[in-house]
Amino acid sequence: MNALSALISQSIFFLLSTTGAFTQSAAATPPSTSPNIEVIVEADRNAAALLVFLRHIPTSGVQIYLEDLRGTHLLHETVNDRPSAAKRYQLQHLPPGTYRLRLDDEYREIYQPLKFNGRSVTILEQQRTIRHKPQIALDQRQLRVLLPNQSTAKVHIAIVDAENNVLYRERHRIQGPFRKTYALDQFHRGTYAIQIRTEGKTYAKSFTLHH
Repeated sequence: MNALSALISQSIFFLLSTTGAFTQSAAATPPSTSPNIEVIVEADRNAAALLVFLRHIPTSGVQIYLEDLRGTHLLHETVNDRPSAAKRYQLQHLPPGTYRLRLDDEYREIYQPLKFNGRSVTILEQQRTIRHKPQIALDQRQLRVLLPNQSTAKVHIAIVDAENNVLYRERHRIQGPFRKTYALDQFHRGTYAIQIRTEGKTYAKSFTLHH
């Protein structure tokens, strides 16, 4: 084990293409957001270490990453067996510089920048950012989508089959939360995926129609 491994998105609608086997509906209620995970990040004043306190961890768990500014993972840990946790990460093996702690759960990504001077850690609290993930739920043959976005953003949505053939594609420019329900009545049985690209990231979720 090396030193680093020891660390531990209504809308302006624009339809691009459709196969004709796709309808839209506003009948179903889109999924809602979950209670926020509580995150406290502190510097250990007595050591070159980082303290992370978590509450209300989703049952699906949370991924914890420490990254450099290029996005290289220096630490990765999964916490999924408890509703709260306290973690301590030693940073003394890292070179001085700016890093970010990223916490990734089913609903959001939290980015907390920090500086390490070789001896102590400074948490850049005012630079913390939160990115909310699209929420997708299949209710029989209705696919409900919620993008709990709080700013203006471009959104590209596509539905593909198991061979990654695009069956439906659209794009939006949204401002604030975006909700939409897609009726899949004319889709055959099989496995599909919805792909949502916004703010430079692509989110995908597969789903299966059984009848």
